[in-house]
Amino acid sequence: MTLAVLRRAFLAPSTSRTVVAPLIHARFNSSDSNPPINYPPPSSISPEEARLSNAPDAPVSIDANIPVHPTPGTDLSNSTTTHPVTSPSPTTSAFASLASLLNERGDSPSNMSLGELAQYTSPALSGEDEHHLHIYSHKHNTHLTFTCPKRNPLISWSAGNLGFRKAQRGTYDAAYQLTAKMLKTIEDRGIRPKAVEVILRGFGKGREAAVKVLLGSEGRYLKPIIRRVTDSTRLKFGGTRNPSRRRLG
Repeated sequence: MTLAVLRRAFLAPSTSRTVVAPLIHARFNSSDSNPPINYPPPSSISPEEARLSNAPDAPVSIDANIPVHPTPGTDLSNSTTTHPVTSPSPTTSAFASLASLLNERGDSPSNMSLGELAQYTSPALSGEDEHHLHIYSHKHNTHLTFTCPKRNPLISWSAGNLGFRKAQRGTYDAAYQLTAKMLKTIEDRGIRPKAVEVILRGFGKGREAAVKVLLGSEGRYLKPIIRRVTDSTRLKFGGTRNPSRRRLG
């Protein structure tokens, strides 16, 4: 199961909307037989009104009284015209906070640390209140670790803690029971995380089993608050030499 499929299964669909701007049709290589194009005069409406007119229908906030931006040559000293505006999205407010921070510091994003950028550009994924569920599955065993936002382990188990021995620890059934018991223990201990990041590592049989539990009825406690799915499987760039294949016969 690929990482993209897992993200679509765990994460909620995006609620962002696409604003379609009006297209300007231009004609090239025009000849005398074709009439000239009469372009409309520049619009006298403000950029804010143009943005609202092109945006899809959405509930707007009537309480905000923001004056219309004056156009050149227009006297609005005695005008009280107001228009409703849409409430800013979290992404818009995040970038506004980043812009105000840069104006105060007189700095640029290239001089900011990764933590500062993550704090202002991804407030939902800043990691301040985000717990982590590490799923490490390899050929011989499956390890699960549930950590607090500071990365300190709260629960750390492997298939051997459930009584599985030797080759049984790397089976699908062992990983399934281990993940189900881990999720039940989190609920029984009263741990109530605000957000959870699932970190997958390795391609053993336990990887598929753990994902199956999270998507099933056993994962009803953590699935609604999963905000991110990450694959931290190690990749070799060159690396060490692989062991020689076993010769039989």
